[in-house]
Formats: sequence, C-alpha cells, structure tokens
Amino acid sequence: MYTASGIYRIRQTGPRTIVGFDEAEVPNHFYHAECRDDLVRLVAEQQCRTLVLDLTHVPNLPSGLLGLIASLQKDGIEVHVCNPPECLTNAVTVAHLENEVEIEPADE
Repeated sequence: MYTASGIYRIRQTGPRTIVGFDEAEVPNHFYHAECRDDLVRLVAEQQCRTLVLDLTHVPNLPSGLLGLIASLQKDGIEVHVCNPPECLTNAVTVAHLENEVEIEPADE
C-alpha cells in the first residue's frame, strides 16, 4: 500500500512497522517534511515501538532521507534502517550517529 505522499510503501504495521522506499519513488530532491507527518501519524495509529525504514531498493542517499531519520528520532520514535546503501552507512559513521541509528541486515 502506497501512502498519500507516494514516497514510501507500508509493508507491515503494528508494534514493528516497516515502510519501504522504492528506487523510482525517492527523488534526488526528496524533502523529508513531505512524509514526516504521515510517518508520525502512522506510528501513533499503530502504537508502533519501532519504525523500520527498508532501503533495499535505494541506491543513493537523497540528503532529505538522513534528515527524515534524524527528525523522527528527535520526535522520540525508535528508527531502524534495513539494508541501507553504503553511502548512508558512511554518513552515519561520519556524523557519529552509530548509537542513534540501528542498522539491520536485509533479511530481517
């Protein structure tokens, strides 16, 4: 199911909610505010404890995606990232966010 913003697809709901970003749907000019409010609402409605962002099909890191992760965590949402592109893993390391961003392998 695609969200109203069309940027991501809800793959699983509940305490561990998973949303996937598809390569063709994440533009380089991605602005995180477009879907932040939708995700915050989704987390509240589902009584979600962990929000997993599945980045399996995202080959590059739009700058707004890191902003989205930081913004959601600032709102108190536990965010995990599944199968991120190498550039996101590098950005997390450079920004010293290893303790803030949980990175999961693709098979979870």
